[in-house]
Amino acid sequence: MNVTTGLKRTVGGVVAAAAVLAIALMPSGSAMASPTGINVDTAATATMTINGTRQAMVGHTFKAVKLASYTDAQAEGTELASVSVTSNSALATGLDTAYTAANNNTPVDAGHVGNIMSAVTEKWLGFTSTASSTNEDTTSNNSSLAWTGKLRDFVTKLVIQPDFTTVLSTAPSASGPAVGSPGDPTDDATAVFGSLTTGLYLIVDTTGSPTQITGNASPAAIPMLAGTVLKSTAPQQTYDHFANDQLMVLGSVTMKSNIPTLKKKISNPSYGSASIGSLVTYQLLGSIPLTTGFTHYTYKLTDTPAAGLTYQATPNPLKVDVVSSEFGASVQSLTLGVDYTFTPPTNPGDPIIVNLSPGIVNLGKTQYGKFIRVEYVMKINDNATNSTVSNGVTLAYSNDPSHQPSNDDGDDTGGNGSVSTIDDTDPGTEANIYFYSFTMDVQAKINAATKLSGASFKIYDSANPTTPLRFKKLADGSYKKVASTTALDPGNIVEEIVSATGGQGGLTKGQLKVDGLGSDTYTVEETVVPSGYSGAFASTFTVTMNTNTPNSAAQPAYSNSNDGWLLVQAASWPYTAGASHLIAVQEVTSFSQLPMTGGAGAIVVGLAVVVLLGGAGALFVYIRRKEKSLSQEV
Repeated sequence: MNVTTGLKRTVGGVVAAAAVLAIALMPSGSAMASPTGINVDTAATATMTINGTRQAMVGHTFKAVKLASYTDAQAEGTELASVSVTSNSALATGLDTAYTAANNNTPVDAGHVGNIMSAVTEKWLGFTSTASSTNEDTTSNNSSLAWTGKLRDFVTKLVIQPDFTTVLSTAPSASGPAVGSPGDPTDDATAVFGSLTTGLYLIVDTTGSPTQITGNASPAAIPMLAGTVLKSTAPQQTYDHFANDQLMVLGSVTMKSNIPTLKKKISNPSYGSASIGSLVTYQLLGSIPLTTGFTHYTYKLTDTPAAGLTYQATPNPLKVDVVSSEFGASVQSLTLGVDYTFTPPTNPGDPIIVNLSPGIVNLGKTQYGKFIRVEYVMKINDNATNSTVSNGVTLAYSNDPSHQPSNDDGDDTGGNGSVSTIDDTDPGTEANIYFYSFTMDVQAKINAATKLSGASFKIYDSANPTTPLRFKKLADGSYKKVASTTALDPGNIVEEIVSATGGQGGLTKGQLKVDGLGSDTYTVEETVVPSGYSGAFASTFTVTMNTNTPNSAAQPAYSNSNDGWLLVQAASWPYTAGASHLIAVQEVTSFSQLPMTGGAGAIVVGLAVVVLLGGAGALFVYIRRKEKSLSQEV
């Protein structure tokens, strides 16, 4: 058979993209453009290096099983043009069985009987034959399709054949960095086979479950087909790449980590602050793993809400889709009951469970490298007790194709496959919601040391400027906002809050603490002044919590304004965790105690002018009347 072939670039197929060597069989007599024959040194030895990051390589061990020897080759200058291979006779039965299974149960054609690897290299390494297209599969040359090609099926079926496992047991081995050795996860790392006779090899990751290595170790790799360099005699020369593929270097394999990533973020409110009773939209983003070699794969997300959060099934129920990137557009909507199952919480504190195991194997083959996005809404309920509301999310995922689940229920217990668990991989930037407090200190204007109980206030937010917020009374002078739907309960759930008598609750006389407020501008209206003070000069003012840059939800800026009487003292101040954020609200007994500058001073002057004008009018009337009476006497 006379076959002319054109070699193409190769693609990966380890955990994310280990190089798969594409070597084309060139039977004797094949014609190439100006090739020269090479005297192949069939006894030569060479190294094989697996490259990757520490995270991908730490604790991993590998074995190299020789599938075929180089027998004949041609070159164009210092670059390979073609190579012929002969299968390892010790693997004859396994190679034949794996080939037939990967080839839709069709045996190899007569021209390749006894040399299965010649058929594999000729038909399934991503090149086009000008002689025949029968049984060819070019998907191994396409990164978006390689994971479903015949070549990948062939090697995954080969590793379970009895004669292969026999050879594997005594095959040369190599190891990545040891567990516990120093280094950053992103550092470069290698595993090196020191002396292999040149040819085609299947590199098998013999690592145990990553849970036996470290918490977030890379899963065991699927088998990697790779070739050593080729060496010639007379003259002696080493060939490490093909003429039409400058990027792929023989004798080198790249292994990438395939630990799924997981991120939780808040899409609304975008600034990360909300008051009690508000709705918060969360998004979970999990990368889609490579699932080649798996029949079943565990991929289960579990979100455990804090006590202050309640899942909201309406009006926007949980939805799941595939997105092109973390901030990318949706490329595929997933179907409940087909692609995933969803277990909503039934009691406070119950987790939200989204099990994507039913559809993840197919997604890993068709959408690898993209992200699964889960979006749902939670309400900050009245049980929120701290200024930071958070909930943790975890992802349980399969980590070893040799120890995979027996079903798609996502249960990682009872020996149902080897499973690792990760949580949100952005420590320090978790999807937290913050709410804030401030404290008013009601005091006499003429003597700040005189603290005044009994002052009452109502507070309004910007969304409902005519409807007072409702608060739960925690203690004397201490109040926390409740959801707007929480029913009024005099003495417990109120709209009017009162400054402390100082008898309990940790606040001194005259203080009034307000908690549970999100980023917003609030109007504070004094409705009742302390006994003995003038209600004509009750204060109305605004308090703003600003989370805009350069501020943040964790550290907002506070300010107050719109105080017409200038009796509220706290113009602007930074947020400090645990601080009281004290605002002095001053009370007066008469307008003479008002400040004589600014807005209040102008109002006082205006009152004086009105009084004077009123007096002048009275005098004018009196004079006119007197003039009239005099004229009548004449």
